[in-house]
Amino acid sequence: MRWRLKLAEYNYEVVYKLGVTNTNADALSRIGEVKIIRTRSQTSQEDKGITLKSFEEYVEDPASQNVKNSNVHGAFGDIFETPEEFHLVHCVSGDLKLSRRIALEFRRRYGHIEKLKQQHPKKTEVAYFKLGSRYILNLVTKEKCWQKPIFQDIYESLFNLRRFCQEVEIKKLAMPHIVISQQNASELDKHSIIHEHHVTVLGGHRGIQQTIKRIQCQYDWEGLKQDVTEFINKCTSCQVNKISNRNTKQPMIISTTASEPFEKVFIDVVGPLTRTLDGNAYILTMQCDLTKFSIATPMANKESNTVAYHFVTSFVCIHGMPQSLVSDQGTEFLSRVFTETCKLIGIKHSTTSPYHPQANGALERSHRTLGEYLRHYVDVNQQNWDSYVPYAMFVYNSSVHSSTGKQPYELLYGKTLLVPNSLTKPQKPVIIMMTTKQS
Repeated sequence: MRWRLKLAEYNYEVVYKLGVTNTNADALSRIGEVKIIRTRSQTSQEDKGITLKSFEEYVEDPASQNVKNSNVHGAFGDIFETPEEFHLVHCVSGDLKLSRRIALEFRRRYGHIEKLKQQHPKKTEVAYFKLGSRYILNLVTKEKCWQKPIFQDIYESLFNLRRFCQEVEIKKLAMPHIVISQQNASELDKHSIIHEHHVTVLGGHRGIQQTIKRIQCQYDWEGLKQDVTEFINKCTSCQVNKISNRNTKQPMIISTTASEPFEKVFIDVVGPLTRTLDGNAYILTMQCDLTKFSIATPMANKESNTVAYHFVTSFVCIHGMPQSLVSDQGTEFLSRVFTETCKLIGIKHSTTSPYHPQANGALERSHRTLGEYLRHYVDVNQQNWDSYVPYAMFVYNSSVHSSTGKQPYELLYGKTLLVPNSLTKPQKPVIIMMTTKQS
């Protein structure tokens, strides 16, 4: 999207040129060689003095697990500040989505992602390219970016890395600390993960598919979908407070869609609700037409002055001015105060047809989700619902939307929003410098 907007400032013509005639020396002609080291058989074999044991043999042999290598040293600091004689290694996933943490920094500094993708690297393989005299090695330890590497895949990947280093005579390596996870989580951990992604305030009692997608951003195990389905089907709060979906005969057709975030915004008012201890009885809701990012703010009343004030302070002052604003024909939106506010800011205000809420369908549907969320957590007197509105918006914007297939937060800010949970542990910035002796 950013490149498209940047190129739109220039007048240019794209001309095809045959490869045999394109002899100009440019940056593309200097891209380093990319090679894939294929995984060998898992059976024992000799390879330049190295005996490869199968993973099962390695686990069953106690002596192999107590070997200490004096050439491997742990260190703290920035891996990108290591001397040039150290070649760099880092772990990646087979889909090569280097979008988080140190993998993202490798991508920003060295690139060559498209070249690596053309090789279709598989798990336990080593892909590399060379910048001058320095190798940048990509160790594929898992298939998907959201998965956690298991011990067996780490074992096989490191063997391929060692074999490659001997072939090209690499003697010094620097690589981040590798975090190894167990293949199967305990039943207690599974229940805790599902509980925190579904029942808690930041879980929001979302549906089965929404909960599965949010969990898969950080965890994965065999039978995940079945465990989540059984857990939600037994959730008492969901059975009491949720409405079963009704099948429609014809799917909704989207006629117009904005081309950039907050270009077109839908606005509506929910209420009246039970007046809270803070004096709020209404909710002003707003939603981006493109990203489906939603904003909600409690209000004491729905007078035109109040609606205009919250619209300016909760939306315009934070996200800027939309080009067009769509509302229903409520008196608070047709009033002179709100109309003059839109004219003053420079917003084109339009309204839906009377008794036709389908024109504002996405926002109307989000009201149902908001209501379901609040029913799960409000007290018996229903006088504290306004304190849960920000959490409800966190849950909605961090869940994968059915119409886009992405989180509204991800489409707006360009990164995935993860749900905090007690099992997440921060990784320490450890660098392992590994040297090999010349045989």
